[in-house]
Amino acid sequence: MLLMVDHHVHFRVIARYDGARHFAGRDWLDTGWPGFPALAEQQHGGEPGLLAQIRQELGSACAE
Repeated sequence: MLLMVDHHVHFRVIARYDGARHFAGRDWLDTGWPGFPALAEQQHGGEPGLLAQIRQELGSACAE
């Protein structure tokens, strides 16, 4: 829980997992597991259309 710059209490949720997860034809790894999250690390960044595909999948999951 943080209350530093923002003037309201809020939480940030970071999903953690052991082992690879497969989505959009790519393997996603939590390289910091089981320690602190490797927040500075970027996986599959800058690939055209990938962010749109993630948004679409999340939107579909939320609509169910």
